[in-house]
Amino acid sequence: MKEDPNMALMDDISKVAKQVAKEAEHVVGKAVKQAGELTDANRHKIEDALDKAGKFVDSKTDGKFSKQIEHAKDAADKGVAFVAKQKSAHVPPRPGQSRDDDDATGPAASWDDTSVQDSVAHLDGTAPPVGESPYPNPIPPYSPPQS
Repeated sequence: MKEDPNMALMDDISKVAKQVAKEAEHVVGKAVKQAGELTDANRHKIEDALDKAGKFVDSKTDGKFSKQIEHAKDAADKGVAFVAKQKSAHVPPRPGQSRDDDDATGPAASWDDTSVQDSVAHLDGTAPPVGESPYPNPIPPYSPPQS
């Protein structure tokens, strides 16, 4: 029985989609952790800015909305605390990498876009020759129906 070429293509697309999802999960986890580290490291600056903003708005409204401003500041403080807690968030490993291999990030770490996989590769990890598709049955170009 001959294998349907469309099924092979769908299997390939499914494998690539899963790999992209895992890579995205790693990148998002790393960004969340870094946001938490930066928020925690600068928490006092953020809280000072919130206090200043609250006082400014309160002075411009002649204290009319003091309760609402205080309530909003409390909510913002809770949000800052939530983001700061993310400094200890779990960062899933990159596809093909064990948890121990995962690169650690710190509060002063900068984005390293060289770690993002942006080249097309065969599903076995080898790069295709220039001009060759990594898929055994490439999708044909779209031809709109003739009316």
